[in-house]
Amino acid sequence: MGDTHLPSWYQFYANDALAGWFMIAVLQILAGISRYRPHQLIYNGAFQIAVTAGAGLFWEYAAPFYVPGSTSDPLDLAAYLGGAGVYRLVISIHKTYQRN
Repeated sequence: MGDTHLPSWYQFYANDALAGWFMIAVLQILAGISRYRPHQLIYNGAFQIAVTAGAGLFWEYAAPFYVPGSTSDPLDLAAYLGGAGVYRLVISIHKTYQRN
């Protein structure tokens, strides 16, 4: 078989989608060790999107002012939010099967 490689643009956006996924996973871990009940944060979709959007907006639009060579890309922000959305979908499916 030949050597197969994904296009570089796909790899970049896949990494950004995973970043959105991991943002919510880290949020879940931090909520689990905090004094708050984790279910209030972990399963709150609006809170998850707000955290991901806030972090994504900072990385894409504020960081380029401080990090030389950094650029803004709105598709990166969409990939972060997409990754968080997929994580939310997986968690909601898990919750559904956990009840049964």
